[in-house]
Amino acid sequence: MSAISVQTKKATELTSISSLSDSNVVLVHDGTGLKRTTLGALKSQILGDLGHKISALENGKKWSDAVILGSAFGITFKYRYNDDYVLLWYGGSFSNNVGFTAGTGYSPGDGNLPSLIGGVGNFLFPVATDSRYRLAIRYFPTGSTNSRLALISMDNVTVAKGVYIEGYVLIPRNLGK
Repeated sequence: MSAISVQTKKATELTSISSLSDSNVVLVHDGTGLKRTTLGALKSQILGDLGHKISALENGKKWSDAVILGSAFGITFKYRYNDDYVLLWYGGSFSNNVGFTAGTGYSPGDGNLPSLIGGVGNFLFPVATDSRYRLAIRYFPTGSTNSRLALISMDNVTVAKGVYIEGYVLIPRNLGK
């Protein structure tokens, strides 16, 4: 009868390999015992699972196409959104002299903003312009049935035809989540 030689080595005692290929055999314990598979199969499984997770994360971070809300006196309002934010931007030159009463203004329309911005209260963002005009972007989702989004003035003033403004407001979505 011939004797079978059994060798046992610690993992640190095994010969190392510096160049790997998909056909290399690797050992995997699946909870019921030690099994073998190829490096290619292991790599495919890991990259596939990771790819699905990355894709799911990136889908939420991708921005929508631009949506035009409308215009008010030559100032165009647009927005884009992803899972976390709405980016509202505006810009243009006043198409004629526009009179404002303090605290009131003109709305380009709300579009789909009310459904995109949940849990966000009223806000007011200053508009960068020349010092004669203290303009702001106002959004009042509560306490207002229409014209929630508006370009307003803090003073009684007439903005001259041709005055140019441009800016953006980054609004977090669903603060209550």
